[in-house]
Amino acid sequence: MVRDKIEKLYERLVDERRRLVGVAAESATVPPSSLLTQIAALDGSISGTEAVLDEISMARRAHATKASPN
Repeated sequence: MVRDKIEKLYERLVDERRRLVGVAAESATVPPSSLLTQIAALDGSISGTEAVLDEISMARRAHATKASPN
């Protein structure tokens, strides 16, 4: 349940980053620094969200390994 919410957040962050990169690419001039700052902030949020998802996956694998009878 929590993982699903985090995955949806991750998808929204990636979609927003993609949209902003598209806006920057369509600009005939150098994009405003505020736009570049937003993209950089999204990159940080995406990286953090990926790290959380990785931690959840590792915790689940560790729990499954402990729970499985060997």
